[in-house]
Amino acid sequence: MEKSNNSKMGGTMIDLGYSEEESLLDNVSSSSSTALNVQELLSQSETRRQLKTQPVYLKYFWKILLIVSAFYSLPSIQFVVFQITDPEIKCYYNYKCLRPFLGIPSFNNVLSNIFYLIAGTSFILITHFTSHKEDGIHGLHTDLSLYYSLGLTIIFEGIFSALYHVCPSRLNFQFDTTYMLIGSGLLFFTLHQKRHATLTAGAFKAYGFFSLFIFFNFLSLTNINIYAFWVIFVIVFGYVSIIGSSYLLAHKRMDLNPSIGFLWRTLKKLIHPSTIEDKPRVFALLIANVLSWAIVIAFAVYGMMGSISKNFSNLIFNNNNNNNNNNNNNNNNNNNNNNNNNNNNNNNNNNNNNTYFYNLGVMVLDFLIYLFYYIAMKIKYGERVYLFVWVLFAIMFLSWGFGLYYFEVAVTNKFYTFDESLLLNRPCIIFDYWDTHDLWHFLSAIGLFSIMAIVYFVDWDLRTVPRSLIHVF
Repeated sequence: MEKSNNSKMGGTMIDLGYSEEESLLDNVSSSSSTALNVQELLSQSETRRQLKTQPVYLKYFWKILLIVSAFYSLPSIQFVVFQITDPEIKCYYNYKCLRPFLGIPSFNNVLSNIFYLIAGTSFILITHFTSHKEDGIHGLHTDLSLYYSLGLTIIFEGIFSALYHVCPSRLNFQFDTTYMLIGSGLLFFTLHQKRHATLTAGAFKAYGFFSLFIFFNFLSLTNINIYAFWVIFVIVFGYVSIIGSSYLLAHKRMDLNPSIGFLWRTLKKLIHPSTIEDKPRVFALLIANVLSWAIVIAFAVYGMMGSISKNFSNLIFNNNNNNNNNNNNNNNNNNNNNNNNNNNNNNNNNNNNNTYFYNLGVMVLDFLIYLFYYIAMKIKYGERVYLFVWVLFAIMFLSWGFGLYYFEVAVTNKFYTFDESLLLNRPCIIFDYWDTHDLWHFLSAIGLFSIMAIVYFVDWDLRTVPRSLIHVF
């Protein structure tokens, strides 16, 4: 779909992609003997052409996600089985609320992930049974593939989070985070394709983009130098910001140099706001970029300052050890040196271990800004937002608010030493079976379901509106 020059209340509308004269001639030539009036001819032609030009590539999203997840699960299961059977690997359990069953020490933490499976399955069933058959004339183009993908991400989040909790540690932390990142990205894609179906990236590009953030999440769990890590991350994040912003503003894909030129010309227009054609979109993107870069810079400065501080502390510690070397034997000196090396490795890991949180934070922040922009534009153009959508918003904020509160009440920390993590252990708080982290699983499952339901139902008012009259924003 491209933007049309037709306007209503000052906005652009979805173009059907052909001229009325052309469609009329096509139908007349194919059915000249049929006694149809002009309106019937136009209606048939519109339906035929619109359905013919629907973006087919969107239908691969959930299928590719299933294939990727199948291959991802096999080595993950193998690794977890290896972990739990190796006595040298320490699992970071909450030993004050440990409920073993079927050979799994923390079965309660595994079982609480069933709420993700319930939420994801419920969302898929709701979208399947409430979707309406498209006639190519009314409502927005609705490709259920993306919505099925959203439901699957919740289900797989539950499956892989359960795998992680079989033996939680820094080694398999990736299992617990992958599908949160994928789901956050898919939310943005799904909302954007509602009015830009032919401009949305295909499944291969989308999942390739998500894998980039998952790679940085993995990289942060290694012993990579913190300065090298942040240099690489800032370069890649800058590239993604430039390309993504120009794409959303210009409604077309551009290479790096044209994107920089286009964004520079747009920024210069901020001096004279009256010259900006699409002010809401420009200012929404400006806010998203400013806040996203603020998060990245804040975490980068925090991580590097922490590294400098710890290196300085280690330097003082080493000097003190050197002063005492005359009174110590060679064996003790070797042990001290080994301990110092281990401390340095732990420091590097601790400085980088927040990557998942700011990656996910940036993606969620950008999606929420786009969602609020989308709602504001609907209101601007006189479109309705049903009451039950606002109820879903209330449920979303409440569930995420309480969920994050209980998430911050840590009962373990896989980035601490094992003994330090034990000090965080807390007793069960629900039915003497589930702890605060289990409560996070329950509340975040509700939050994920509600936010995905908002994306699905937000345009429920447009089902009977002629597609040619729906605004593009």
